[in-house]
Amino acid sequence: SLDEAAAHLEGRINAFARVQAAITRHPSIEINLASIVAEELRAAGGREGDNLTIEGPPLALAPKAAETMGLAIHELATNALKYGALASSSRTGRIDIKWRLEEDMLRFVWAESGVDDLKQTALRGFGFEVLERTLPYELGATVELRFAPSGLNFTAAVPLRAIRAIPEKV
Repeated sequence: SLDEAAAHLEGRINAFARVQAAITRHPSIEINLASIVAEELRAAGGREGDNLTIEGPPLALAPKAAETMGLAIHELATNALKYGALASSSRTGRIDIKWRLEEDMLRFVWAESGVDDLKQTALRGFGFEVLERTLPYELGATVELRFAPSGLNFTAAVPLRAIRAIPEKV
């Protein structure tokens, strides 16, 4: 519906706005991945606790990478709210978000479980495009998106050189 489309667009604009607010406050610093994850989950109504874990080493992202990762995390959180682990129909839904550094890569994992019969059509829209096309195009990421009956699983391997700020040359 038109109202649904407007709400989706507003959510995406707000995701960019949250990252831009952080960049504007401190334009010369990088933005912490944990902060982006927490902000997007908070915006979707998720709170870290019994059904939600966020775990990973401190990792500061360059502004452009923060925008791209923020939008991807927004799409995952929105999907979880509508169809997955954060949906009102999901009594036992859980999301485990973890990242780690492997040599020159960031491995980011979003794993949902406890979802009652997730449908593959859940994310097949702009959110699907962001995850499978925008992350590879903007950040050189390799992504894997799997729909299991108990929840969505998403993994992105992102080159660290694409997400960290490159010092300006004098």
